[in-house]
Amino acid sequence: MKVMDKIKFSRISTGLYVFAGFSLINLLIHLIGFYSFPLFSQFDYLLYIAKILIDIALYNTFKESKAFLKETKWLRFILYLDIIELFISFFSPGMNNIGVLYIGILIILKFALEYRIFGLLIKDATGYAYDRIDTRLSDKIQKYNKKWIVINGLIVVAFISEFPIKKTLLVAVICILFIAKIVFEIYISFYLFNKCFNYQGPVFDRKNIPTIELLHFDELDKIDAEIHEESKTKPKKDIQFPNLHIHIDKRITYCVCLLVALLFVFMRFTYIEGNMDILDDNGNVLTEKKTVSEVWARNYYDYPFDDDVEIVRYNICNRMPSWSCFYKEKYGLINLKTGVDTGAIYDEPLAFDSEGIAYDYNGHFVNTSGENIKKVPYIVDAKTSERQYLLYLLLDKSNSNDKNRHHFIFMPFTNEIGGFLLSGDYTYFANGVACYHSYLNDKFGFISDDDDVLTLPVFSYVSGEQNFKISLVINYNSTELDLIDSKGQSLVGGNINEVRFFDDEEIVSFSYKNNYESDSLMTYDGKFFDDSYFYRKAEGTGDLKVFYKINKEDDSDSSLICFYRDSTPILTLDSHYDCYACADDNNIIEFVVLEKDDKYSIIDLDGNVVTDYDYEDIIRTSDPYTFIGIRNENQFDLIHLKGSTEIYDYSYVGINNDKTEVIIKKLDGSELTNYMDLDGNILELWMKRNED
Repeated sequence: MKVMDKIKFSRISTGLYVFAGFSLINLLIHLIGFYSFPLFSQFDYLLYIAKILIDIALYNTFKESKAFLKETKWLRFILYLDIIELFISFFSPGMNNIGVLYIGILIILKFALEYRIFGLLIKDATGYAYDRIDTRLSDKIQKYNKKWIVINGLIVVAFISEFPIKKTLLVAVICILFIAKIVFEIYISFYLFNKCFNYQGPVFDRKNIPTIELLHFDELDKIDAEIHEESKTKPKKDIQFPNLHIHIDKRITYCVCLLVALLFVFMRFTYIEGNMDILDDNGNVLTEKKTVSEVWARNYYDYPFDDDVEIVRYNICNRMPSWSCFYKEKYGLINLKTGVDTGAIYDEPLAFDSEGIAYDYNGHFVNTSGENIKKVPYIVDAKTSERQYLLYLLLDKSNSNDKNRHHFIFMPFTNEIGGFLLSGDYTYFANGVACYHSYLNDKFGFISDDDDVLTLPVFSYVSGEQNFKISLVINYNSTELDLIDSKGQSLVGGNINEVRFFDDEEIVSFSYKNNYESDSLMTYDGKFFDDSYFYRKAEGTGDLKVFYKINKEDDSDSSLICFYRDSTPILTLDSHYDCYACADDNNIIEFVVLEKDDKYSIIDLDGNVVTDYDYEDIIRTSDPYTFIGIRNENQFDLIHLKGSTEIYDYSYVGINNDKTEVIIKKLDGSELTNYMDLDGNILELWMKRNED
């Protein structure tokens, strides 16, 4: 082998190392971007450009060697696909499913082309081994060929299986197989070019085998040239076929490409109005403005707006086909009362909160007249590339069937519109913060109303029902629950479950996973109640929020703590098993019904006993200050806490649905029943009660 051939092959092998090595780095960057923090779309564009430059260098190296014509052809297609992928990623308007689909198809095509290229290299190496009559080398290359087929086959099978199975573990297997594939590409490139293509061994000298020298490519080119010159001297035949190869001047090619590029720019970045009228519910035309598609012709929330304010939304679109990934719409607002038209300047339809502000998807909050009223940090608008987003979708969809990983509790509804999360009061800002949804990694983060970034987008889920004073969140990798404050700081350290919020009292109860005696109680301000006790919610306590407080070391040390509309207990009861209370029309609680040793009593909030423990049961009525006290043999008293206790010689049967009348019967064993109101008045007519 000549020195020039060796240099060319060395350059090809080095190029393949760089090609495969960069693919490995690219894959690892995107995987790390999902599990730690994502890369911005601008950085991914740089990765695209670097990959294209590597493709060009490798293609030129293959082309100069003239040794691998088929591989060179397929490598050229990979170069074209990388350029198309960068083009789609750069000019596609935001995250749209069509663009992501195209990127996915291109990645699959490049996967097939890489399989073809390295398969051809292995095939060529096998031919070299046969030419050298080296059976050991040939057998080894054949084994590598089988491994190459198996690795790629497993990737295809695992990828297809992921759609019906939807398991994160299977996605991890696919990633591991891809890494193994790339490592194999690096190794096989090293092996083939060092053991086969760059072979410099002596000529063969075996019995019955003539001594031969390996032909060099320069000599082959020389022979081809001699044959070509010789063919010129031969007489031409009478039958001549037309030359089907049409030569096109490069200047014409460049002009056509330039015209196509200008046409694309014109269709992508110029917009046209629609031809649909904007109508109200009665079919009346609201404005002369036309729209591309039907829009909502009223306020999102009527409450915050004055009666003389009514806004409508319209949109325009660019000239690209709607099925393409380059199609884009822009939106505008018209105030019908003032006539103010913002123009179609918004990339997405605006969604106003209950205070009449909306995010414009361009770094500002605007009012109903389109005026900028608040600026937001860049992180809110940061976006990632389509292929990173494609990885998010693949991993996110695979999570849907991981029951052990995502079986937390019933999650509160999250109302996310307009790029931000609405609070429980349907506002974007509450308690000085707002929760944004980032297209950078499809996660949530927090900003302050002073435009400061409180947290990067690191939460997979956020509940805004508590107006962000305290929020239930799922962590970045969707592996555990946590409670955070309004600054995004963890209050409990994560790894919790069984979370219950009590908004009136501003307390939250939760327990730590895999710890039975870890039921904790905390205020919305992050203050824990005594952690030497665990707290379990008591049910059936009326308007009170009651917890059993039990010592972790000695369960005989227990009590009831009662809350009502405040995080400070209104009553602490020792040695009681149950209690309940109902507020009056002014939301005031003055008395509490207690149960101890199967006997019931009523006390006030100072602990004073209003009735002794003489009752088998005490039943509440529609009047918060009137109770039914059940004595022996179902005899009852009407207990008027604002008056006196009336004792009746009737048997208690029940109470009607609205708790305004007591169903009674006589003590003489009669089956006749009657109704008594809460003042002790009964009907004159006794009747037999229908048990149904």
